[in-house]
Amino acid sequence: MVKQMNTLSVTDPDYAVLYYQCKHEFPMAAPDLPKPVIGRVAATVAFQQQPVPAQGSVNPMMGAAFMPPARKPEGCAFCMNLGHCIRNCHSAHDYVNRGLAVYHDGRIKL
Repeated sequence: MVKQMNTLSVTDPDYAVLYYQCKHEFPMAAPDLPKPVIGRVAATVAFQQQPVPAQGSVNPMMGAAFMPPARKPEGCAFCMNLGHCIRNCHSAHDYVNRGLAVYHDGRIKL
């Protein structure tokens, strides 16, 4: 994704799409990327009203989300390290032992 972004100008609408996808999937890396520059023309085109389908027809995009649903993290969702999950996370168990978190319904709650 970053290789694709390097070949584009920050004013390119495709760059903006890739930037926001990267920001969504890799929030820790996004601050290091140059932000897209959206001019008046690009902003006007991006927010134009969509055509209304004729009565009786079905719009397949109706209700479609712009961003895909969040994926499960690769590795531990508590400490974000790879190689284990929350069930085997030393940091999570330490939080519970120190009273900073509790087990509730099979989940750790802060």
